Amino acid sequence: MKDMREWIDLGLVDANPYQPRMVEDAERVANIARSIAANTLLHPPVGRLTPGEGKRRVQLAVGHTRLAAFRYLASGAVEGAEPEQYRQIPVDIRELTDEQMFQLAITENVQRNDLTAIEVARAMLRYRDDFGKTSVEIGELFGLADSAVRNKIRLLDLPAEDQAALALGKMSEGAGRNLLALYALPEHVLVKAEGYHNPDVKPSMIARAAREGGLAAAVDSGYAMILRQFGKELSSARWKWEQPFEGEGVYHPDCKTCPACVVQGNKSWCTVQACFEAKESLHLAVMLEAATQQCGIQPLEEGTRYDETSQFRNYGGTVEKAKKVAMKAGCPNLRLYYDQWASTQVIDFEEFPGVVITCGKRSGHCTCQKAAAAGIKLTPTSPPAPLRPAERGESRDGEGGQPAGISEADLKRVRAEMSASVKAARAQTKELRATAEEQLAAALAAGNLGVWREVARSIHHSVGNRELESLYDFYSRVAGYLIGDIANYNADDVEKTVKNLDSQFKKCGLPAPAWGTSVSMETVEE
Repeated sequence: MKDMREWIDLGLVDANPYQPRMVEDAERVANIARSIAANTLLHPPVGRLTPGEGKRRVQLAVGHTRLAAFRYLASGAVEGAEPEQYRQIPVDIRELTDEQMFQLAITENVQRNDLTAIEVARAMLRYRDDFGKTSVEIGELFGLADSAVRNKIRLLDLPAEDQAALALGKMSEGAGRNLLALYALPEHVLVKAEGYHNPDVKPSMIARAAREGGLAAAVDSGYAMILRQFGKELSSARWKWEQPFEGEGVYHPDCKTCPACVVQGNKSWCTVQACFEAKESLHLAVMLEAATQQCGIQPLEEGTRYDETSQFRNYGGTVEKAKKVAMKAGCPNLRLYYDQWASTQVIDFEEFPGVVITCGKRSGHCTCQKAAAAGIKLTPTSPPAPLRPAERGESRDGEGGQPAGISEADLKRVRAEMSASVKAARAQTKELRATAEEQLAAALAAGNLGVWREVARSIHHSVGNRELESLYDFYSRVAGYLIGDIANYNADDVEKTVKNLDSQFKKCGLPAPAWGTSVSMETVEE
């Protein structure tokens, strides 16, 4: 059929069945109606004939706003326009397939940027389903990359109330996409977050703010807060993600394929914290077992905290030497433990980062460390045998339960030397203190202002925070400190002040003066 133009009754004109725009802009329709009344219709709509009952009907391909304008004019809404002149509309009739009808509808609206994000998403989905198009082909029609097409269509997975907010322009497309990521979190995480006391991590509150015009960044921020609160970042894991685990508390054997693993940008999160902790414990047990097989030192007993043991750390070179001696001798008190915060100076195994050697004795009771600190040499009395892997539970004790290579006599000698060293140090300290007290007492009696100033500072900073001019100046400051707030400059209850001053003088063993007259130092000294 050759293209032709016909005047069609408004009642016989139907909308394009593929028209993605759900609502016409009333103000725009009125403006176009007034323009048509003043200047006539410059570009008639385009449509195709469809079978009807009696008179032929027309489906518009493009020109829906112009059709709405004609109907507006026919209603008599435009002053000066004759409604009868607008009962029919001219339409360019063409032979058009369904796909052409769809493409014309989309092209018209995309070029005019008339569609909301939800309308675009619905149109894309229909183009895919009705015409079997791929995301690449859809992108060619809409002028978008195929990844953008997939993201647009995913907006239709949003709940109805979110889609309505998008359709009305209240919610941004970016906020909608971020909400999809939020809703995709595992159900157990969403439940925990909804019950959390902080409203900033409640999914319902985050979605509500987005529907009311909140920024996409705010949704993303809430999403990130939920992951930090209820997840564990897998980059902090000490095991390989693909490493399989089995055991109590393990939710999924490997992290890489776990359904509870959430990817956020370049970060991956475990959302089952109990599983993360169980794998951590299993990994540490395996690592400690491997270290034990290498050096023969057993792990720290279960239930014993490593900070309660005599650790070989923060003591400098002497304790490091003590550790080497104990290791050479195969001391049975040595234990292994894991410390993620251990500095590089105390890590004992390069292949097992964080595995550290300690003395299993209670903190401060390691003979080797005491001897090293006291400067007493402790060495094995016989050449040590090479350390070998030990079976769990196997004792490393020699005769009498003593470390192999160190005799009982040697240990007794060390303890005796340490005891004598402590006694000598205490006696020397006592002598030094007595000499110092004698010298300072003499200086105080001689009125040395420097010593008295230090006395003042030891009493209170307000007494000794400036230089003393005389010994009487010191007496005055101490007196002021003793009075304190009893008689401050803002006191307005004289009777109460006198009562409190009487009480303070009584504590000092002094008679209360006749208040109102100054008190001399001679009176106080008496």
